[in-house]
Amino acid sequence: MPKISGPQILTANHLLSGEVVFWTGDGWSPDYRDAEVFPEAAEQQAALKMAEAASDVVVGAYLAAVAADDPTPTHFREAIRTRGPTVRTDLGKQAQAQALQER
Repeated sequence: MPKISGPQILTANHLLSGEVVFWTGDGWSPDYRDAEVFPEAAEQQAALKMAEAASDVVVGAYLAAVAADDPTPTHFREAIRTRGPTVRTDLGKQAQAQALQER
């Protein structure tokens, strides 16, 4: 994976559910807005090592670049992962967001 500079968040997949999750500082959340932002390279690498050691909870952990002022991913791949499947908008996070809007 190419080296990314600037603030990053830690993302992975939950081992049992497969859900995309983000490290909050206290645990894993399916909502990227809860993610802890790591501004410095040393913090980023420490967070990644922590996630790799948590292989009984998550798999495939990696760092993702985010906007400087919030945890919104800047790469289109990560933006897709925050929303859920692209082929079935009636499933996952997209369906949940739609249900909240209809309330």
